[in-house]
Amino acid sequence: MIEGFRDPAGSLADQMRADTVKKLEQDGLPESWAIEETKKSPYQKFYQKMSYKFKPEDQAILTQIRAAVDLLIGDVFDDALTALDEFYVSVRVPTGRLDKNKRQEWEVDSKGRIKEDWDLLTGQDVEVALMELAKVRLITSQRVSEMFMDAVFAKHIWQDVWFEAYEGMIEGTQKDREARANRETREEKYAGHFRYTLWYRCDVFQKELVNLMRLLEQLRGWRIRSEANSKW
Repeated sequence: MIEGFRDPAGSLADQMRADTVKKLEQDGLPESWAIEETKKSPYQKFYQKMSYKFKPEDQAILTQIRAAVDLLIGDVFDDALTALDEFYVSVRVPTGRLDKNKRQEWEVDSKGRIKEDWDLLTGQDVEVALMELAKVRLITSQRVSEMFMDAVFAKHIWQDVWFEAYEGMIEGTQKDREARANRETREEKYAGHFRYTLWYRCDVFQKELVNLMRLLEQLRGWRIRSEANSKW
C-alpha cells in the first residue's frame, strides 16, 4: 500500500462543497434553484437518494490502486505498445516528442484528432504487426494467467485472516465479531482488490489485442482479394 497519498481533486471538491453549503446556510436557497427542483421527476429524486459516494479515505486508497495498476499495465504490455507504435508509424506522422508515458506523440489536425492515412499501409506492414503481436501474446498470456492465480490466492488469504479474526473474538454479538474482523483485515482486503483489479485490467487489454489482431487479419484478407480481383 502506498503511504502518504493525498487526493488533490477530492480535497478540492470537499472544499468547494463546504463553501457552497456555508453560503446556502447564510443566504438561503436561490429562487432559480427552487424552481428547478420542482421540475424534477419523482424518479430522478429517487435515484439521487440512491447515489453512493466513497469516503475520502476509501477514495484515496482506490486512487492509489488505480495509479499502481496503470503503471504495472504499462510494464506488462510495454512490448505490445511498442509494436503498436511501430505499426502506426505506417499511417501516422510522428512529432519526434514523447508524452508523459514516454510514448511517441503524433501530429493532429485542427480538431485535435491524430492524422492518419491508411492508403499508405502495405501488406508487409500488416504482416510485421501480426508477427510482433503474436510474439507478445505468447508472453503476456502467461503473465495474465499468473495474475489471475495471484488474485485468487489473495482472496483466500483475506478469507483465512478474516475468519481467524472473527473466531478470535469470543465476546460480543455476531455483528460485533464481523465488524472487528472487517477492521483487522482491511489491508488484506485492499491487497486482494489490487490483485483483482490488475488481473481484470490486463485481461481486458489482452482481449483488445486479440480483437486488433483479428481486424488486421481481416484487413490482410481484404487486400489479398482486392489485388487478386484487380489482376483479373
